[in-house]
Amino acid sequence: MSGLEILSLIVTIICLVSFSFVFTILFRSYYKNAEEGVNNGKEDLLLLQELVEEEEKKSSKWAQVKNVGGKIISYSLLALVVVFFGFSLAARISNTPLLFGETGTLVISSPSMSEKNTVNTYLWTYDLNDQLDTYDLIGVERIHSPEEIELYDIIAFRANDGRTIVHRVIDISKIDGEYFFRTKGDANRLEDAGDLYGDYLAYQDILAKYNEFRVPVIGVFVIFLQSGAGIATIFSLIYCYLMYGYFRKRLDKAIEERSEYLVSTLSFVAKDKETPAYIEEKEEILYKEEKYLFVEGKFIEKSAASEEEITRFTASSEEEEKEETENFIQKLLHKFRKEDDQDEKE
Repeated sequence: MSGLEILSLIVTIICLVSFSFVFTILFRSYYKNAEEGVNNGKEDLLLLQELVEEEEKKSSKWAQVKNVGGKIISYSLLALVVVFFGFSLAARISNTPLLFGETGTLVISSPSMSEKNTVNTYLWTYDLNDQLDTYDLIGVERIHSPEEIELYDIIAFRANDGRTIVHRVIDISKIDGEYFFRTKGDANRLEDAGDLYGDYLAYQDILAKYNEFRVPVIGVFVIFLQSGAGIATIFSLIYCYLMYGYFRKRLDKAIEERSEYLVSTLSFVAKDKETPAYIEEKEEILYKEEKYLFVEGKFIEKSAASEEEITRFTASSEEEEKEETENFIQKLLHKFRKEDDQDEKE
């Protein structure tokens, strides 16, 4: 790596570490407050409502399909990222085409095969229009003998400097029973001989042959994931995902325990949609004409609610709903007035 590449990698790692640190602080603070709110009984009414909604979802086939479909999509995307990362990492370590059995893939990382140079007249003579663009992901197949390589085939070979090169065969010679090859990029003016492998390319340096499978552009992701910055990015994302899962699991556990506590204390039945629950100051819950007192999330006592208390709870709940509706309407009217004023100005 050059000095500039090393500096770029260091800056990338510093940025990713800083991002992960800030991400951790924000999520820890958010989930810690949410967990404390659940444990202290501040979300009791919401939890009861969610129990009713969950019961409705269980009886809805469409909700079940959406739930299963969402999980399949999320796990598929995660599997795709893992496969891409594994593929990229293995390709970087081996520095060769990844062959699985007889076939494999590699990425075109230069424009040397992207167009026809006018000096390469054989491209027009033999109607060779299989050029490869930078960042193409191409398929290759294993070669078992030099006789399988024909003139003007596109091959992948290892150069003297260790790079994997994908160029076209423009000459095949057989000397004392041994095959020698010469190659050239379609966009290049000069042959590879004398630069990448000496006078001729030996058969043992040929890695694979292009099998005409090609996917444009997608190779850019593979090349990024092969880079130091790409590897650092993936590990940062994995860390954030695991950290998010840890805090989310703690909150889910708190919600589950609090929900079970409320159900057992109130004898709450999620299927009973005709008997709503009301809450006042997030300390007293009215359910089935019974008043339950909680202090800092702990159940203190249960008592029969008077008619006056039932009326007060119900009115309070209706007043909150009315206030929310009025606020929403006011926001809409404000928005429409702004749009009208803007139209008049124009």
